[in-house]
Amino acid sequence: MHEYAVGRPLSINVKLSIKIINEFIVFICPNGDEFEIIFSTGVTKALERLSLPTIMPEVFLDSSLIYLFLHELAHLKAGHFEILGVDMTCEINEEDHKFGLVSRGQSESSPIPELANIDYLKLERCLELQADHAATEIFLET
Repeated sequence: MHEYAVGRPLSINVKLSIKIINEFIVFICPNGDEFEIIFSTGVTKALERLSLPTIMPEVFLDSSLIYLFLHELAHLKAGHFEILGVDMTCEINEEDHKFGLVSRGQSESSPIPELANIDYLKLERCLELQADHAATEIFLET
């Protein structure tokens, strides 16, 4: 999908998996010597509900899935796993957290000593914005 989106192959091994789950869940995690990006079937259902009448549904769905894929890759490329001290990032849609807020397996503290006293929630949101920014730049280049 990365090569399709940006015209060049990835320098790391990434596997794309689909899980049959009704909730909106997208996450990236290490899986042996590669990384795995997992999309739930609830993602496409949610995106279909969001589709705008002025955009062809298949174009909206394809573009949205590519953007989500690029967003998850941006977490990996930017070293967010190391910064947060976690082994996965997860985009969720729960009743209290409409699309976009994040849930992560949290560590007791950041592995980076300089981040020990930083508000963890603010740090996560900053990293989300960084991943959004990187994904948007790549997405708009294509």
